Amino acid sequence: MSQAAEKIAALYDWRCSRGGSTKDYEPFAAADVTLLAGQTDFCTARLCDAGCGNGIHLRALTDAGVNYPVGVDLSKESLRNLLATDLADSIILVNADFTTWRIGPIFHAVICSLPVISEVEGYDLRTILSALQSMTKQGGCILLKLFDSERVQDITGTFSVIYDGTTSEKVSRISHAPGHRSIDISQHYADTPHDTRRETIDTPTRDEVYLEAQAVGMRAKSIDHHMELPGTRTYLLRISAE
Repeated sequence: MSQAAEKIAALYDWRCSRGGSTKDYEPFAAADVTLLAGQTDFCTARLCDAGCGNGIHLRALTDAGVNYPVGVDLSKESLRNLLATDLADSIILVNADFTTWRIGPIFHAVICSLPVISEVEGYDLRTILSALQSMTKQGGCILLKLFDSERVQDITGTFSVIYDGTTSEKVSRISHAPGHRSIDISQHYADTPHDTRRETIDTPTRDEVYLEAQAVGMRAKSIDHHMELPGTRTYLLRISAE
């Protein structure tokens, strides 16, 4: 695993090591899967969640009737937690960096809600799109959720969340300077304020997403649906068939 991948894995291992609930995000994941269902036959398709994290999209996929969706993630803690849930017998999990995972074009559809982390070298938009394209069959599609520079003002601020299974508060500070292309996220827990993790997330424009998608052989359109998360935009990308 590269140093960049180890850095990202450490961040997400730390996030999930304190437990937590995904129930607040279940409606958004369900809406994403419903959107994808209009493009893919879930009865026969092979699907993947690249950067599956806590498995919120994997659960929505299995609920929608997808057989054994594949979840790929750098975080061993995230995958370990998933193996302890009722999803364990219904999904396939892979501990890997999907940007270097040489699986080949075997999936009919891929979900990716992993943000572009600009301060980590090698995890730019082109790299992520190229990796997703290499995993997806011709004519297949990718549902990509990215932070959006035009909406990021909606989530600027400090937030405290009480998570199920722990007495700690997860405090997230999200900041964005107007006119800049990135946002900064720092997180700590109420009982460990000195243990703070930080990441910088790039916010590409819609035009950049279109251009980068075309560069790696995709057709893209912007999707705005009613369950959109604040500060994000969902793109539907289609792999061009020969």
